[in-house]
Amino acid sequence: MKKNSLSRLIIFFPVVAFCMLYHCGTYSAGGSEIGNPRTTVAGIVADSTGAGVASATLYLTDPLTSLPDSFVAAHTGPDGCYEITGLPTGNYNLSAIAPDGNTMFLRNITTTDQPSENGDTTLYLGTDTLLPPVTILVSVERCADTSAFIFIPGTIFRTRIDSCGEYALRCPAMIASVNLLSGDSIQALTPVRNFGAGESYDFTARAVSVPTPTLSSGIVTGTAGRDYTFIANEVTIDPPQPVDYRFDWGETVSLWNSSPERTHAWNTAGTYAVRVQARSAQDTLILSTWSDTVTVTIR
Repeated sequence: MKKNSLSRLIIFFPVVAFCMLYHCGTYSAGGSEIGNPRTTVAGIVADSTGAGVASATLYLTDPLTSLPDSFVAAHTGPDGCYEITGLPTGNYNLSAIAPDGNTMFLRNITTTDQPSENGDTTLYLGTDTLLPPVTILVSVERCADTSAFIFIPGTIFRTRIDSCGEYALRCPAMIASVNLLSGDSIQALTPVRNFGAGESYDFTARAVSVPTPTLSSGIVTGTAGRDYTFIANEVTIDPPQPVDYRFDWGETVSLWNSSPERTHAWNTAGTYAVRVQARSAQDTLILSTWSDTVTVTIR
């Protein structure tokens, strides 16, 4: 074994052992059973800084089923630790969602009742990191079955439809396809592809586009700590609909707002690349490209 691999093992097992010692998030599995032998799964759920996430909800699903079939497996303890006991052996998709629903992850696991060299039947998964969800926009036309829903096979991620039109589905980063179940019919709404964390995808095939704005007023040199106003030219969308704007200040990005005028102050001297972007306020997944940058020097 390589030295760096050994060092990771030395660090990893004490962390998991600490969680198990204090019984962080120990729960018995429920729902559909696969076989009779039982095993245990243990791990840690963390945020992007590496801190454990308390009260995250974990789900187990059958990755081979085409229909959403799942059950709640556990919740994490105060340090982000969890231990799922009494779990039937088999192949699962394990997903977790933060308490606020704004971050999540998805991974595949295989449990076994065969003990390891030390006689332990627990599967230690280590640390999984919660990431921003993917937003996928799909359209459903001529849908007569109002009990139908849009789903990702082998996961809990789905949304029921009550009319025909456009729907947004939020899910973890993954390789998958979005499907529609209507009666006994399953229809693929997207191709199988790699969806990235925090990204948005639009599969509605609309022709609407947002022109790229430009910075029409601002400064190129200034003083740290002072407020400066920047103005973008207003853009129009066909068919007409309201437009939002946001500014990239080179060290932060502003929130979306209907005003093309924004004020900003840099607290640290340096050189900053400023640019602006527009989007449809009606369909927020339709974005313009970023404008050309203007270099601002702050002294």
